[in-house]
This record gives sequence, C-alpha cells and structure tokens, in this order.
Amino acid sequence: MIKINNVSKFFFKGKPNEIKALQNVSLDLEQGLVMLVGKSGCGKTTLLNIVGGLEKPDCGSITVDGTTISRYQCEQWDKLRNRAIGYVFQNYNLIDELTVYQNLELVLKLAGIDEHTYDERIKYALSLVGMDKYALRHPSSLSGGQQQRVGIARAIVKGAKVIIADEPTGNLDDTNTIAVMELLKGISKHCLVVVVTHEEDLAAFYADRIIRLQDGHIVDDTTGSFDGSIEHRAADHVYLGDMQNQTFKVSSMDVQVYDDGEVPPVKVSIVCQHGRILLKVEGESKVTLVTEGSSIVLDEGKYVARTKEDTDMSVDMNILSVGSGKPRRIFTFGQCFRTAFGAIMSKWGMRRKNPYRLLYTTAIFFVLMLALAGPAFIYDRAANIAVDDHVYAVVATPDPADLPVGVIKLDKMATGGAAIDYSFSKYGQQVSIDASTMCVMPISAVGGSLAKGEVCIDELLFDRLQKEYQFDGLLRSKKDLVGMPLVLSVNSYGWFLPTGQTVKVDDDGTGYVDMAGSKQYYLRIHDVVKRSSPTIYLSDEDYAALPTVHFYAPKGANVEITLLYSNNPKAVRKYAEQKGYTLLDLNANSRANFYKESVLSKLVFIILAGIVVVIQIFSMARLARNEYLGKIKLYAQYRSIGVSRGAIYGKISLESAITSLFTSLRGWAVMSIILLIAGNLQVFRTMRTVGLQLFYYPIWFALACGAFLVLVNQIVNLLSPIRLLAHTPAKLMTKYDI
Repeated sequence: MIKINNVSKFFFKGKPNEIKALQNVSLDLEQGLVMLVGKSGCGKTTLLNIVGGLEKPDCGSITVDGTTISRYQCEQWDKLRNRAIGYVFQNYNLIDELTVYQNLELVLKLAGIDEHTYDERIKYALSLVGMDKYALRHPSSLSGGQQQRVGIARAIVKGAKVIIADEPTGNLDDTNTIAVMELLKGISKHCLVVVVTHEEDLAAFYADRIIRLQDGHIVDDTTGSFDGSIEHRAADHVYLGDMQNQTFKVSSMDVQVYDDGEVPPVKVSIVCQHGRILLKVEGESKVTLVTEGSSIVLDEGKYVARTKEDTDMSVDMNILSVGSGKPRRIFTFGQCFRTAFGAIMSKWGMRRKNPYRLLYTTAIFFVLMLALAGPAFIYDRAANIAVDDHVYAVVATPDPADLPVGVIKLDKMATGGAAIDYSFSKYGQQVSIDASTMCVMPISAVGGSLAKGEVCIDELLFDRLQKEYQFDGLLRSKKDLVGMPLVLSVNSYGWFLPTGQTVKVDDDGTGYVDMAGSKQYYLRIHDVVKRSSPTIYLSDEDYAALPTVHFYAPKGANVEITLLYSNNPKAVRKYAEQKGYTLLDLNANSRANFYKESVLSKLVFIILAGIVVVIQIFSMARLARNEYLGKIKLYAQYRSIGVSRGAIYGKISLESAITSLFTSLRGWAVMSIILLIAGNLQVFRTMRTVGLQLFYYPIWFALACGAFLVLVNQIVNLLSPIRLLAHTPAKLMTKYDI
C-alpha cells in the first residue's frame, strides 16, 4: 500500500548543525497497525510526515496507492492526501471557526465525496468515536480527549486507505488513550494505520508490526503477535472489590468504609438531624460527593486487565467508502463576504485610526490626481497627428534623384487651413480645420481619382472636430458631410513656404514668413475616406494648381527638406538611409514634443498621485499584515489537512476584492461618477474646443484606474501568504507549533 525507497532527509544541510533525520530508509507497509517507536529525535515524525506528504525528502521516492512520487510537488501530494490519506495530529489541528460537523464536511469536500452521503458519513464516523452528540459544537468547547476523537473521525470519514497518526495519545489521560488506541486498532482491520509513539507498552499491546528507529536508521522491524499487557485504571472508575472494607451499624444507618491502604489522617463527623445527613471532614484531604449524576463510577467488582480480544471493534467500510470524485469548492462567496464585511463593520464607526476609511479617502484623491495628470500621458493620435503616416521628410540638397519605385514627391503639400462652409445655412458659420493639424495630398497618391472641384476628407478629421464639439447642432454623422462646400485657404505660414517667399529666422532659431496675402479655393466634398490620416485629398488637376512649396527646417533655413509619400514607408526609409539620406518622422517629433511639454505642466499632479497611491498601498499593507498575523495558524492548519495553496490564495483574493469593493472601489466610483459627469458639462467642453483640457478621464481610463486599485490591493494582500505557504505543511506546523 505504501512503499518507501531509499528516502533520506537532512535538516540544516551543509551547515555545522546539520541533522541527519533519515538515512536511506526503505520500507513496504501493508494493511494493519504499524507503530513507529524510538527515542525523541530518532526520525519517527519525519518519516511519518514524508509518508503523509507533509514533508519533502532530499532523495528517494514514495509510492502511495499505486502512485509513485520521486520529486516532491505539493499539488500532487495534496490530491493524493485528500483521496487516500487521513492524518491524526497530536495537537488535534481542528479548525476552531468551524463546528465539529463542518470540520468533517471539509475533508469530504476535499476528497470529492458525493455530497448526498455527507450526513450519513459524518454521523456514522462521529458515532464510532462517541462524539455524535457534539456535532454542532465548536472544537474550543471540547476537552482534549474529545478533540482527538473528532480528529480520528475526520481522518476516517472519507474512507482513507491510509491513516497516519502522530503521537495521538501524547496529550491524553489513560481513559482517552485506551479509547483512541482501540479506535485505531479497529480501523486497522480495514486499512493501513501508521502510528508514531514513544510508549512501548502501547506498541506491544496494539501493534501488528513494530518498526524501531535510531539516529535516522531502522534498527528493528518485527511483525507478529507481541507479548504485552496494559493497565487501565481510570481515575473516575473505582473498583471496590480490590479494597479493604469495614461495616458499622449506627442506629438504623449502615456505614461502610473502603480503603486501598492509603488512608489520610482526617477526622470525619457524621451528623444526623431531622432526616438529613451532615458530613464534616477535618484535615487535609480531597472530598468528592458521589451521586447518581456523578462522573465517578463505584464498581463492586475487581479490576480485570485488558486483553487483546477486548480491542475488537467493528467498522462498516461500506458507509465509509473511498471517494473518487473531484475536490469541491470549500470556500464559498458567502463565507468570504461575511469575513471581509464583518471586519469592515467592526471598525465602521471609528473616525480615527480606521484603515478602511483611509482606503476610501485615498482612492478618491488618487482618481482625482490621476485625472488631472491624465492629459500629460495620453497622446491622442487622432487629435494630434498632423501629417499622413506614409509621409517622410528627407533632408537632401539637391533633391534625391535615385528614389525607389512607388515614391511620390509632394512639393505642393501646403495649405493655410480649411473650413467646412455652413455660411449658407441658418447657422451662418464655418467649421475650421487648423493648418497645423492637417495636410493636403493628390488623390493619385493613394491610388484614387476625383473630378476637378471635388475633394475627399478623411474621417479622422471629422472625428477630431466632433471631439472638439464643433459639429454640435450641425451634423449627426459623417454622411452629412457629402456635398458640403469646403474652403481651402492657401497661406504662407505654418510649416509650408510658397515659392518666392523668404524665410526669416528669429533669435531662438524659429523660422517665419512675412504675410502678404492669401488665396482661397472652394471645393465640394465628394466622399469621406477611412485611412486614419489627417488628410484632405484633391484631384490631381486642383493639386497642380496649388503654388509650389518647400518644407523648411525651423533652425536651418538653408537646408531643404523634401516630402516623400510611399505605400511602403518602412522600405523607403531603409532604402534612403542606405543611400545616406536623413529621414524625419514628422509625427514622431510632434509626439516627443507633446510628452515633454505636457509632463512638465502636470508634474505636480503626477507627484501627488504617486504620494496618494503610496498611502493607499501602506494602508492596505497594514490591514493585510493584521489579517495575516491573525490567520497564520489557520492557513497552516488548512495546508496540513490538504487544502491546496491555490484554494487559500483564492480565498484571500476574494476577501481582498470584497474589502476593496467597500473601500477603494467605493471611493473610485464616487470620484469617477463626478468626473464623468463633469466631462460632459458645457464649460469643460468649451475649454477643450480651445485646447484647454483640465483633466482626462474617459470610461476606459476610469476602468483602468479601478482595475489598478484592485490589482494593487490583491498583490499587497497575497505577498505574505505566498511567502508563508511556500513552506511544506510539516515546516509550517513545526514553526508555528501546530
């Protein structure tokens, strides 16, 4: 049933205080009661923990119920222990927050037992140990002997093929010791029971096989019938037949005195008055009154030593059959909700030193500061891109002559601005498109064609104007643009310079041109195209009529820059750089300038947001630490009885999420609603129209902030448990004295 092959275990390996707990131990264990005996420190408990999957060996392999494990994996051992192994702990290891019934129900869930059989199994297992009347009690209300009985019931209720017991009688009196050992003896007739004990008389009386260890080695392994007897004189059971007795006749009262030879020097006075008896004892002695309801039993017979036949106990393994299903969920949402919400409510009325209130407040300020700093980090391509992504600026004098096929020189890509004309309508206005945020190209550059006087406008420009609320009350969709007049104004300012004009350079190196006039072109919008570029496309004939212009460098008026267009800009870039030309990504430059300027302008809000989130983290860390310190023992207990680390992490994460819901996320929700409503107020819309964006907080950004708060809280809550549960269950029990 269990095979141990060359198992060794060292503690403090390689250090001066190295302990060789086990050295090349090999064993085959079959059905029956096997008892491991030896002096303290000989390796008994270590061997038991390795057999039960609570400790990992340094070398060797373990085969349990046909499954061989040569490399320790806690997940594999958890599944194996839950299905095939029941563990009886010296210190009981019952979960105090659960009732006796729930403690047994927990291991049935872990073993994957059919839930319809829970009640029958639990009642039967408790009846075997005489604890069926205490099913609804909590372990803390039971005596040590009663808790150990419950521990045995928990080990056998799932029909485990292997029962492991570590010093199960170490903390019990004689009466409970005998009761526990007889239970284990009876169970051993149906499965393998391995017991660690230092009591030689118990081993000789109950064991089917005794394995003796010394200094990590097996020095004796004996199977058979052992000569042994056991004295069991319970303190609450008095055998009068073994005592001397004397009888006195006083009037109508018979007085009997029994003694075992140890009579204390006391004076006893019996007073009979009006039918009542008064008893007075003078001297140092313990006096107990024995009545019908007393726990002390006075037996008229003599004590008879127990024989091995008296240990016969019947166990119906049809009721306690082996489970074969998948483990069920042991931590429900309701349980986690009550735990987390209860902790919050316990401090809800506190105005000071309330970490939950601090989480709520800091979340509000965090969202506010992040929204105010948001414009510094969000580069909206649709709002800021000024040149088609397929356009590159090539620094060359003269113009490059060896251009690859597919590249079009754009020597007339110039405009002073554009406007969609609504002056004929009842609104009497024009929707302006800034020259610095658009470009003009011939339709042939993208493989299309237009009639003279027609123009196509990219939907990116429509979206940009719509975000700036310039279409309020004018248009409902992009289709309404078709047929509208578009005014194209060719000026000599901005990045583009008409032929014949002179570039002047001011003191800081910025180029400018003296304005002398402008020329306007009235065109009709033919269609809206979807190329995600800030471009207006003209017919080739209209584009040819534009004045020839050259793009110039702000700090180098004598350097010509030629604009190129290609459907494959990466290939052109690679080709041109191989030829020694310098290429400029115009949009990349505008993006870099955007971040440089905006981050500096929002630096105060960025710093404040960082400070607030640090306070949020420290507040949650303090909460998590207090919660963690109070539950170290509970986590260790869960691991020892087979609850997986993943299940415990899930419980902690769910409780953390519930805590966040009523604290951090509540603050996030309040401020998010305020900001989302404020973003649609006319005053803020007007500010954005003129380029003043006070805050940036769209719905996706709000969701990202909420997710960030939850993620931070989850990480903070899980850090300590992850470090704790990285240890084996045996190490946890040893470290925290479980």
